[in-house]
Amino acid sequence: MNTSRIRTPKADTEVPYILLHSWVHLCLPTYYDGMTAKALTKQEHKCGYCGLRFIENEDIPLHHIDGNHNNWKPNNLMAVHQSCHQYIHMSKRET
Repeated sequence: MNTSRIRTPKADTEVPYILLHSWVHLCLPTYYDGMTAKALTKQEHKCGYCGLRFIENEDIPLHHIDGNHNNWKPNNLMAVHQSCHQYIHMSKRET
């Protein structure tokens, strides 16, 4: 099991994201690591597109803001609902 660690919002310690999930009692998927965990923390566990919280066991895709799927810089990644991700890409096709 990958035990990626992130900083807690109110403490200067690092804990595995799964413990943070239990600690703040959010209704999020049980475990995310790496870039998804960082995006969720940065976005306060809300969708970067619509602003609503994620539901339990929801798949959370990372959207590449600049459209470059080789650009994995944190400021280029946004955690979004699957439906929001589809809407973002459908909207781009229509323009």
